[in-house]
Amino acid sequence: MTTRTVYFPKLSWYDLQSGSLYKPESLDIIENRPDDYVPLFLREGTTLFRQDVSNVTKTRELNNRF
Repeated sequence: MTTRTVYFPKLSWYDLQSGSLYKPESLDIIENRPDDYVPLFLREGTTLFRQDVSNVTKTRELNNRF
């Protein structure tokens, strides 16, 4: 399966990788090949914290408390 119909509920939604906007309460066809990234959609107003780990070789270098 390379396409899927997705319903986006209230508020706008964004594709994390491409930044594409999906309007609220709409049905959209999402294309995704097996070698493509897994789509991750964020609802409008969502905050997502990310940490650069490109030069990290050990977990303790992340300076996390857990």
